[in-house]
Amino acid sequence: MDVGEWIHENIKKQRMKLNCHLTTSLIGMYSKCGNLEKALDVFHSVERRDVFVWSSMIAGLAMHGRGRAAIDLFYRMHEAKVKPNAVTFTNVLCACSHPGLVEEGRMFFNQMEPVYGVVPGVKHYACMVDILGRAGLLEEPVEFIEKMLITPSASVWGALLGACKIHENVELGEQVCSQLLELEPENVGALVLLSNIYAKTGKWDNVSELRKHMRVFGLQKERGWSSMEVNGTLHKFLAADNSHPLS
Repeated sequence: MDVGEWIHENIKKQRMKLNCHLTTSLIGMYSKCGNLEKALDVFHSVERRDVFVWSSMIAGLAMHGRGRAAIDLFYRMHEAKVKPNAVTFTNVLCACSHPGLVEEGRMFFNQMEPVYGVVPGVKHYACMVDILGRAGLLEEPVEFIEKMLITPSASVWGALLGACKIHENVELGEQVCSQLLELEPENVGALVLLSNIYAKTGKWDNVSELRKHMRVFGLQKERGWSSMEVNGTLHKFLAADNSHPLS
């Protein structure tokens, strides 16, 4: 974020007027770097806000778990007579997912085409499956996928598989993983998720079989890592890594 703030300061020093492109970029930068308040400061500091500025701020609130605030901002956007686009709806639906705002998610999805003229795409379907699945309504996303007007993608099945892990549903998890591997035979993440479902439900024989299958076929998932910046220094952490001096 230090570099992003330095660029922002240079924009101010050069007395550049924030156009919608710059505003959108700054909101995205601050939100993704973890400073939601600065993102909101940028958003409130400008008079002109196009659909991308509004959508970026809704996304920022969503990624920080502020689902209700994101929905409120969507309504303020509507009051400002700015027409939402496909990206806006992806962000609003994401905002409904983690806080479990199922009814709100359903409402927005159902209003997309008839009210706003935005045809749902694969990302919107994946978001709806995620909303329903996280809430534990596992039968509903299955029916939802069956009625989809477009072919379900790996992201749609992946969202349902993630829900099966959360709610420890082995039988559905196996079916979904099978569908996912038909689309992407080398999707190691799907196998790892299924293995985690087996582990959570104490099915260790299945875990061993699946891990053996992965070794035989040379399938290996890239280790997940994350990073954080502290006082200008970037620290990188791998999964199950104890090498950092402050681990």
